[in-house]
Amino acid sequence: MDSNNSYLKKELYQLIKTDDRVFDFIQDACLDGFWYWDIEKPENEWMNDKFWHVLGYDPTDKKPLAAEWQNIINQDDLRVAMDNFNKHCADPGHSYDQVVRYKHKNGSTVWIRCRGFALRDQNNMPIRMIGSHIDITEQKLFEANLQNKNDELDQAFSQSEQLFELAPDANLMVDINGNIIKANQQATALFGYSNEEFNHLNIQQLLISSQNAQHADNIKHYFQTGGSRKMGAQRGKLQAVTKSGDIIFVEITLNLLDTAAGKLALATIRDVTDKEALIAKLEYQIAENKRLEQFAFAASHDLQEPLRKIISFSDSVESRISPLLNKDERVKYEFSRIIHSAERMRSMVSDIQRLSQIDSGKLHLSQCCLYDIVENVKLDLAMSINSSQAIINVESKANDFIADKNLITLLIENLVSNAIKFRNTDSTTIINIDQQDHHNLTSISVSDNGIGIAAKYKHMIFDAFFKLHPKSQFEGSGIGLATCKHIIEAHGGTIECRSELGHGTSFIFTLPQN
Repeated sequence: MDSNNSYLKKELYQLIKTDDRVFDFIQDACLDGFWYWDIEKPENEWMNDKFWHVLGYDPTDKKPLAAEWQNIINQDDLRVAMDNFNKHCADPGHSYDQVVRYKHKNGSTVWIRCRGFALRDQNNMPIRMIGSHIDITEQKLFEANLQNKNDELDQAFSQSEQLFELAPDANLMVDINGNIIKANQQATALFGYSNEEFNHLNIQQLLISSQNAQHADNIKHYFQTGGSRKMGAQRGKLQAVTKSGDIIFVEITLNLLDTAAGKLALATIRDVTDKEALIAKLEYQIAENKRLEQFAFAASHDLQEPLRKIISFSDSVESRISPLLNKDERVKYEFSRIIHSAERMRSMVSDIQRLSQIDSGKLHLSQCCLYDIVENVKLDLAMSINSSQAIINVESKANDFIADKNLITLLIENLVSNAIKFRNTDSTTIINIDQQDHHNLTSISVSDNGIGIAAKYKHMIFDAFFKLHPKSQFEGSGIGLATCKHIIEAHGGTIECRSELGHGTSFIFTLPQN
């Protein structure tokens, strides 16, 4: 049945003509505004009450004049509406339908869809116009909010693309089968493939053949479990191959992403070839140093016995030929030099042996009191302290700290011994030993008023066997400060020298307390 010929439609049209309640219901329930305009007298226009309610006004305050709404419509929209009105009047086929903005009484904007058509006389001239208003403000606000979200998403996407492209590491986007979807410029530089070539590769083809056997199953499992994980459980075990066939060590981190194209894995690849080479070199050096330490300890241990015999036999010979030596001062002097050199060599061997035994993994850590340590040092060096009349000042109320007590005692003994050895003979030797406690760190300084050290030599004084002065002027093996540095580094601390020639020297070392 043709709906246009329905009796219900005819009946409704008749009711609208005869019953005002039907017309009032339609305009109130179906529309947000209804208007009727006298085109022949364009200043006159009736707007129904609901239109004014939508805009926040009391309808009783409004006159049936076009000026009432034309004063609160957006003026740009008014020009568009009037242009459409003129076109519609000239051509009935031109639709009068536009969205305009009105100013609500509270100052906000109300978006209205305004539609209408002209009623014409027998000469087809427009004489009246009837129209409707529909409030689409919520729709416009939703569209604006949606546009903002889209703009934010576009910006976020643009930023993510920039992050992907400009990342310092090689980035590959791969699907569940390991096929490479996209590569950044770092990936092309690392592997030597162009973007187009990458699009025809599987990530398996970038790994050496011995490592990609299980990769297809592993990556499918990863797409099921997700998260962030590193490929290759052991350091230095994951190797990749470039387009030119070069083998490189790599670290690969996978992150699963939800994208418009479905789940994709971001594979971040870092070239650690240089790092692995450096680690291998350091491991070799550590092992070599360990061998040298073991050799030094063994050699110094083996040298002790022959030296003891040399000294022992020299003492025995000296006692037997003492009358002869007293007759010949030259022979007596040369014989004393033999014994002195042997004693000095034994001291050097002992220092080497002691230095080789210092190991951070073999520290015997305990609570240490600086005052007690210095008192023990005074007892050990009593003869040289008394002969030099040196004054040693130490804080008696310093906090205890954690360290290897024997090694710290040896360190301070070396520093105090040096302070006495390199004293200024024109003044009283004063040695100050201070302690400063910081967060998780203890700092100790040993300062003197001795002859000092020239600036050009300060970077060399911790080298083993370095001697600033000739042995004829100052005795020593040149190992003392090297031993001090080794002790502090074994504790994980630092040691530095502050000195000025002729104005004393300060050694400051730190001991971590964590």
